Amino acid sequence: MAAIDKLKTTAAAPRKRAAAPPASDADAADKGESLSSIARVFAILGAIGDSGQIGISELSQRLSLSKTTVHRVLQTLRALGYVTQEVETER
Repeated sequence: MAAIDKLKTTAAAPRKRAAAPPASDADAADKGESLSSIARVFAILGAIGDSGQIGISELSQRLSLSKTTVHRVLQTLRALGYVTQEVETER
């Protein structure tokens, strides 16, 4: 699979959510990890929003995240339609 190099954000319609069930103790234990994952996602989206198009290496340096982490998050965001890959470079 080609690596994602240059990305831009795309607008998505807000999604409606069902009410969440009450959290269990196991859910509370995972909360810290989930919040840090969410923070990484929003940091990446914020950097893309600030820069328009930006590569994985620059995102990695700017956010002090590994290239692997940035790439994995971007693949997920692309699959969900929140970012797009630059067609010309196919990276």
